[in-house]
Amino acid sequence: MSSNKSQIPRRVTIKENPEVTQKETNTCRCPCTITSVNVVAAIALITLGALSYVIAMATKNWSASGYRMKMGLWDFCVNEVKNNTWSCFPVNTEFSVATQAFSILAAMCYCCLAVLYVLYFLFSGLQKSRALIIGTCLIAFAVVSLQIMTLIVYGTKHGDLYHTIDEEHFKNTLDVLYLSWSYYFAIVSTILATVSGVLLFLEFKHLAYQTIYQETVNNDEQVNCGL
Repeated sequence: MSSNKSQIPRRVTIKENPEVTQKETNTCRCPCTITSVNVVAAIALITLGALSYVIAMATKNWSASGYRMKMGLWDFCVNEVKNNTWSCFPVNTEFSVATQAFSILAAMCYCCLAVLYVLYFLFSGLQKSRALIIGTCLIAFAVVSLQIMTLIVYGTKHGDLYHTIDEEHFKNTLDVLYLSWSYYFAIVSTILATVSGVLLFLEFKHLAYQTIYQETVNNDEQVNCGL
């Protein structure tokens, strides 16, 4: 009888440690998760803004005069009616150098934003960093300022270059000058960058409020423990 009892299998119940399970769950989560809606929207808008501005910078349709002449930030092109070909010449006036400088600085700021967003995306600990958010916000508004200066300088001075081109190449026979689609791409880019900066500022305010609220709660808990 005793030998039969010793051969009866026993059921062993293993209790899982909830703390260990929670740790394993945390380690399995993707570190690239972004929880802030403001930051996600800001990244999407600034990406669209950067693409729009790259298109504007790379094209030669900031302003045009019919089908015979068009101008960009870097050069202007004239249409030779006889053989229907475009000939382009570099622009080196004072206002064009200013617009080119502003555009290059804006592009460099876009590159800085890309680096900061990559860091924000890869390192989850930086998603609560107020310094990173406010730095990104300031760079976004720097982009907006540079693009606005580019638009203002070009919009007010491109007529002078038009008159010079008209006198030298067309003997004052060009049609009326007007702003073309590349210029409006730059305007759209500026609007998108502005909205992105506002969203980043709202995210900074949210993080600041969370920090102040958490500090208040911790202080109240310390006071209650002391009593």
